[in-house]
Amino acid sequence: MILETERLRLRPLTVDDFDAYARLVGDADVMRYIGDGRPLTREEAWRHLALLVGHWQLRRIGMWGVEERASCELVGRIGFFEPEGWPGFELGWLIARSHQGRGLATEGAQVALDLAFLALGRRDVISVIHPENAASIRVAERLGERFERSATVGGRPASIYRIDRATWRASRPPDASDVPWVGSRVRRAPASRSAAAATPAGGADDAEIPVMGLDHVYLTVSDLPRSIAFYDPIMRALGFRKGTAPIGGDPHVHYFNPRLQVSLRPARGRPARHDPYAPGLHHLCLRLEGPDEVDAAVRRLQALGVAATAPALYPEYAPDYYATFFEDPDGLRLELVAMRSRRLASRARWAELVAFENPFSQLDDPDR
Repeated sequence: MILETERLRLRPLTVDDFDAYARLVGDADVMRYIGDGRPLTREEAWRHLALLVGHWQLRRIGMWGVEERASCELVGRIGFFEPEGWPGFELGWLIARSHQGRGLATEGAQVALDLAFLALGRRDVISVIHPENAASIRVAERLGERFERSATVGGRPASIYRIDRATWRASRPPDASDVPWVGSRVRRAPASRSAAAATPAGGADDAEIPVMGLDHVYLTVSDLPRSIAFYDPIMRALGFRKGTAPIGGDPHVHYFNPRLQVSLRPARGRPARHDPYAPGLHHLCLRLEGPDEVDAAVRRLQALGVAATAPALYPEYAPDYYATFFEDPDGLRLELVAMRSRRLASRARWAELVAFENPFSQLDDPDR
């Protein structure tokens, strides 16, 4: 996975970066507050580079090399670190002395932080900072992190700064993208040679065209006023807004949030009760952040008189499939499901899912 900002490219570290990386971690000023506070020898730099590359293999996430887009020069590292015994899922940064003071650490760390909450499903992120490292503390605070506690990490004093998902979300601009991996800010890593060989020739016309999400769903209902009375309190509780613009002279109701629109329109003729096994829509499923949100939604629905099932795991669908079910007045099955590990994995590991059919089966630890 490659992340891009206006000035930076965060991309995987490779053996070709060794000389530049050895210079970075061999600078006494840069390393003053890192590790034991001393610069690394070339041999130590090699082992540390191998550690960072290995972290990606074990955790499927880690530190990126920070490349300045204008010069293609490696100017630092930014990313995530969580070895065994670490105090949490850490976002860290290290910028070469020649490029400090330009806001690069904040710029790169911000897109990584967005990815942690949007694509990796993290509930919180920490940064482990030496108490005297004022520059890094300023970066953490600009990201929205706040001092949580003092600790001893790796034998040295450290300040733990932390941000949770709610605080991060509240600090985002209203027009911020909920899919930062789409567009210029985040792009896929180059495919392997074998994957490239399997790709049809033909240039841009054969390139994948990414779908950004489901735009809208139209539901035809037998009794529009009855359905409005059913859906209004539910969609309000789920954070939707409502529009009532008619289309083609027919009354419509449009429930929408920043990601999805669900519209109701009246049926024509005398429709039968919804049959999920007739051609057409089988059911409508909305995804929530996690099991806690599913539990909260069920409490709200049941308080509204909706016959929602008790939330439960459904391992026949997936090991972590946690959901509730209910029906609308026409018998359409509605479902609320918690974000699943497969969805998170597909976001975090999209660059590895090269095959069209059953791509997870080609990975060394496929999810159901």
